[in-house]
Amino acid sequence: MSLVSVNGKTFHAHLCPDCDQLLKTVAPSTTQRLRCPRCGHLIRYGTGSLTTCRALTLAGLILYIPANLLPVLEITMSGETSSNTVFSGVVALWQQQLFAVSVLVFLFAILAPFLRLSALFFVLLPKGTLKGSGLLVMRFHHALHGWGMMDIFLLGALVAVVKMQDFAAASVETGAYCLAAMMLMEIKASHILPKQNLWRRFKPDAFLSGCLSMRKLYLCLICEHTCVEHSLQKHLRCSRCGSALFHRKPSSLSRTWALLIAAAVLYIPANLLPIMQVISFGKGEANTIMSGVVALARSGMVPIAVLVFTASIVVPLFKIMGLAILLLNVHGLLNGRLTRLSRLYRFIEWIGRWSMLDIFMISILVSLVQLRVLEILAGPGATAFVAVVILTIFASRSFDLRLLWDRHHPTTQ
Repeated sequence: MSLVSVNGKTFHAHLCPDCDQLLKTVAPSTTQRLRCPRCGHLIRYGTGSLTTCRALTLAGLILYIPANLLPVLEITMSGETSSNTVFSGVVALWQQQLFAVSVLVFLFAILAPFLRLSALFFVLLPKGTLKGSGLLVMRFHHALHGWGMMDIFLLGALVAVVKMQDFAAASVETGAYCLAAMMLMEIKASHILPKQNLWRRFKPDAFLSGCLSMRKLYLCLICEHTCVEHSLQKHLRCSRCGSALFHRKPSSLSRTWALLIAAAVLYIPANLLPIMQVISFGKGEANTIMSGVVALARSGMVPIAVLVFTASIVVPLFKIMGLAILLLNVHGLLNGRLTRLSRLYRFIEWIGRWSMLDIFMISILVSLVQLRVLEILAGPGATAFVAVVILTIFASRSFDLRLLWDRHHPTTQ
């Protein structure tokens, strides 16, 4: 966003990140929401103070310690008791030689939430204590957006508890409540965070004058600053945060196609190979994603079966098909309504991370159920499945929705 002065009138200019439409508005209040009239993209302005966000973030960091040290779940079966922590699932997956899955669970469930909370707390410190590193940490905080998946981990823990009801008495422990409280602190702080005010602490909005429609404008996708070409630093960098600027994401179509095809290929073994093996009294039973859903439904846990089926089978397939539809529309092979396609893309972006539900559930079960009479092991399908999830997330982030609008509106400014 930039301040613009035309004929003595001052207003804010903002390029829509979805369709590149130039939006002009008076100085927004902290409670205002700005919706693009063309594609429907909603721009939210934080409503909270920096002090409130700092307190919530500090509370989240304090809760992080017991959330990761205390037991999350506990089961009792045939006189044996077993409990687990968040990190014990990482260790169990590593011991079963599922190294890639173990590393990703560690990154998404443990490291990313901590780094995101730490980065946010750092930039919320009084300005004088930042010593010029605030912009770099803000960019790092933005890069972590969407990778902290505590909410999905907690839902996976709920599914694990329900799944274990047929085998043992399961209970939710203190660690789970600390995780939930930490997650709520982080969500609330992110929701009310006045991001534009935070960016302005390090560098104020640029002040432009004259007619913007005759100039080349760039939107920084990191700090959402609208830049004019002649006012940019060398090598097209944002004049506020210093991030590299591009008219459109580089190699967007080829990169998205490559990631999408790889995800589509791996989707087959992810659903055909066993994702989990239950060993009871020395006898093993391998389960694919679908057979696990069927077992849940037969046990009378229909809502949980529907949840797992949706998150693990429907959502990855929906993302692959949805992104393919968007790409075909950019190439002119399909001709859908742009507003509907924009909503489809935003929904894919939002729902993509929820496919990690099954992986988190497995990480909980393999560490929790290590008894003499019952043991649960992760299967090779877990590696293929987590690859599908990561590839589809990267594919959606590589796709540039503005290319879709360029095809019908070559001049957007």
